[in-house]
Amino acid sequence: MSQGRPNIILIISDQHNKHIMGCAGNAIIQTPNLDRLASQGVRLTNTYCPYPLCAPSRAGFMSAQYPSDIGVFDNGGSAFFSSRTPTFAHALGGADYEAVLCGRMHFGNTDPFHGFASRIHGDTGNDTVSREILGSGMNRTNGQTRYAIEVAGHGKNGFQAYDRSVADTASNFIRNRKPSERPFALVVGLMLPHNPLICSKEDFEYYHTWIQKPEPEPASALDRLHPAMKKWRERRGVDQLSPEQNHRAIAAYYGLVAELDRNVGRITETIRSGDQSENTVIIYTSDHGDMCCDHGMWWKSSFYEGSDPS
Repeated sequence: MSQGRPNIILIISDQHNKHIMGCAGNAIIQTPNLDRLASQGVRLTNTYCPYPLCAPSRAGFMSAQYPSDIGVFDNGGSAFFSSRTPTFAHALGGADYEAVLCGRMHFGNTDPFHGFASRIHGDTGNDTVSREILGSGMNRTNGQTRYAIEVAGHGKNGFQAYDRSVADTASNFIRNRKPSERPFALVVGLMLPHNPLICSKEDFEYYHTWIQKPEPEPASALDRLHPAMKKWRERRGVDQLSPEQNHRAIAAYYGLVAELDRNVGRITETIRSGDQSENTVIIYTSDHGDMCCDHGMWWKSSFYEGSDPS
């Protein structure tokens, strides 16, 4: 077993509220694998992403620069930052690490690498395998619309299948890596618990039973909101959602967090069962959070605590 420079495995999820983990004091959610990582290492409790939206946050994370400084402001046409911008993948390669990307990173099609030596699993919708798993195109259940909450419940969604595929690919890479090879830095990008808010029936029924139905925000609180936040709520229609609709969506979100944890566990168990377990650093983070009905709100794109931390 090599005792040189450690291998690095960074697992990054999409839209995980930092308060919904057992190690964060949440008594309902079951996240034994994330809790185990926290108990064996360091948990950063006051860390914030640079932008509460996927592509800008990830670009800032990769480059260690503010999204405003590198010109990445949204998930659309301006989302894909310049290939001239240095990233930590470039730095790892310069330090003679093999930087490998597996899964989600929201780079787009202009440059799928940004310093990584290879990608062993494509992004959502950006390769043949992903398109076969997810189907054609995105739909309203993925966006910041009231409809995404109204249809929350149990069943199957493409991101569940995508994450299982990513976790399998990452595990196979780790399992087949020879100790004699140079150290690697493997970044594993998972989609959950990003909506669609559709989880397994078993998880949904469990969390729907244990989670209390949320109370609507009082009119007095809404009246005091900044005009920008009033507009945010109006555009997304969250004030038209019923307590039961929010209750179902919270249960589904918890179910997706539990599934995320199981995928993390499949990866970390592969590491622990291998011959380089003592020489591998494991890091977990998320690109940003999800309001998960805090203040009656959902998703991201706000600067409340639930949306912004990573």
